[in-house]
Amino acid sequence: MTIFFPPTVSGKGEASSVDRDVSLNVYSCFYQDCIKPVPKPPPEGRPEEFRIWSDQESWDSSAVPVDGEDVMILPSELYSMVIV
Repeated sequence: MTIFFPPTVSGKGEASSVDRDVSLNVYSCFYQDCIKPVPKPPPEGRPEEFRIWSDQESWDSSAVPVDGEDVMILPSELYSMVIV
């Protein structure tokens, strides 16, 4: 879609008309009515199946992560890990 509009730029102080370059950035809203939806709250209470952070059997490596170690918790496991 192309929309043409004649830009009005003040020429105050100019003796004659002056061409000006105008650069536009146009964005389209991703969300309906340009309003980002509110995310669902986390589930209440403890899930029936869960893993305890400090339990070495909760980890594929069979070792509890140490301070400073990188840890990956998959989104599917986000609410099943209990930190105690």
